[in-house]
Amino acid sequence: MRSSMVGITPVIQTMRFKYMDRRMEGYLLEAEILQGYQKDALSGGAVGTRRSQLNRRGEEQCRHHHGDPLKESGVPWGSIQGIGTAAGSLAVGSQRGEQGCSFFLIGVGHVSGYEEYDVLWDYRIARMSRGKFSVAAITLDDYLPMRSTEVKNRTSTADITSLRVVTAIKTPYLPDGRFDLEAYDGLINMQIEGGAEGVIVGGTTGEGHLMSWDEHIMLIGHTVNCFGTKVKVVGNTGSNSTREAIHATEQGFAVGMHAALHINPYYGKTSIEGLISHFEAVLPMGPTIIYNVPSRTGQDIPPGVIEAVSSFPNLAGVKECVGHDRVKCYTDKGITIWSGNDDECHDSRWKYGATGVISVASNLIPGLMHSLMYEGENATLNEKLLPLMKWLFCQPNPIALNTALAQLGVVRPVFRLPYVPLALEKRVEFVRIVESIGRENFVGEKEARVLDDDDFVLVSRY
Repeated sequence: MRSSMVGITPVIQTMRFKYMDRRMEGYLLEAEILQGYQKDALSGGAVGTRRSQLNRRGEEQCRHHHGDPLKESGVPWGSIQGIGTAAGSLAVGSQRGEQGCSFFLIGVGHVSGYEEYDVLWDYRIARMSRGKFSVAAITLDDYLPMRSTEVKNRTSTADITSLRVVTAIKTPYLPDGRFDLEAYDGLINMQIEGGAEGVIVGGTTGEGHLMSWDEHIMLIGHTVNCFGTKVKVVGNTGSNSTREAIHATEQGFAVGMHAALHINPYYGKTSIEGLISHFEAVLPMGPTIIYNVPSRTGQDIPPGVIEAVSSFPNLAGVKECVGHDRVKCYTDKGITIWSGNDDECHDSRWKYGATGVISVASNLIPGLMHSLMYEGENATLNEKLLPLMKWLFCQPNPIALNTALAQLGVVRPVFRLPYVPLALEKRVEFVRIVESIGRENFVGEKEARVLDDDDFVLVSRY
């Protein structure tokens, strides 16, 4: 499997490179980097390769990115040799030294069986000093995502676009701030019983931004493991760092989530072109919902961005919080939209063509939210629920929801800082809202009660 070399005894170092090109995903090329020869020139040459073209392109690429790294050594570019392998070939540069030759990867390769297709790698060249055997230094900017055929076979984008009621599920805590998985399981079961078809795990409502990524991925995996056959699990694996979003999304799909939720980069905002590039980097991994909430990110995702990535088969749709006009803008173009505003979701669904809602209120009233999305226009029910929906956002979400679930007795009254419970008068108001809508429509079985300030536990280290 190695090139034919004449009159030399090479020391072989095997390295592996992943291809990014979509026609070659998952294909690994074993490349032999040869160094430490006792001769100061190679004999033999490449096996079945277009050596001169590889050398020429290697020189062009190297000069373009690094100037002329061989100039100081006085080694002419003509000394570059091609070294073949069974899988393909690499262009390798030689540097003559007093004790032998060192070689470095130029970054141009050719793989047989792919219609003379050339592969370019990004690379770095280690600084080499005369008389030493330097090791080639290679980095790959072209990134090959971890993907599973089984994941793709299990969940299609159509499975996600059909969802009407998706709950942005709350994450409950133990008194020391760790996840209360028993309470969490109870919340998920109540969502399933109430008719929710999907859950967002670790979203804003679920306080994913207060989790380590270990916690975040663990909770996604736990949800899939326990409930993945009964409800679609959408993991919030978005980030303002594209690298981090890619890594988290890989892990989320690896542990079985059905779809990913991706926000646009927040705080450190980017350009329109940057937004498109960010989403293009994560969309190939699996079914994806893009989330637009300018009030939190500080930047709107304009329709042009969504239209630019709408051709990706993995784009399930958009969770849109800008309003009815934006919803209609997309639905007129056939793009699936979920309302991100509980107080607008009824009209978005029945008047502007939204598929459904990604809801905070459904944490409390999943059955009524199911009715709101499935049973046709119902202005009476919508009006009845509006006071609750307004109350839920009297302070930044999820402050009110956390307070409400504690008052209903379905989670412990534990808050991870910086969130703190609502003021006493708002707690009293919630009990009145429960009474007006009917306790039987809310999750849990205990009576809603007004909690005292001392009932709440605030955790700063967890």
